[in-house]
Amino acid sequence: MTKEQTILQRWKEGMKNLTPVQMLRARMVGNMGSTIGLSMAFITLLYRSITDFNWLTLSFAVFVFFMTYMQVLQYIGTKQQYVNLSAMFQQTEETKGAE
Repeated sequence: MTKEQTILQRWKEGMKNLTPVQMLRARMVGNMGSTIGLSMAFITLLYRSITDFNWLTLSFAVFVFFMTYMQVLQYIGTKQQYVNLSAMFQQTEETKGAE
């Protein structure tokens, strides 16, 4: 077995054993990363349209702003799911421990 095959096997096994809380946390990290990247793109486009005005650049900046806004809303929704699911799992563990 080659090194690449063992890495892929370990990755597949790790993906099978993910809990829903871990998946939500990974989604939150992805949302924040894309929000940061889109924010930097928005700031760059806004600066570009202020220094050298162009309607196309401004319209693209508005588009990127709304994409960033959607990512922030998605992050907030995922965060609420994460908190609720974590609390549910914690209560489940407490009831298992009490029995």
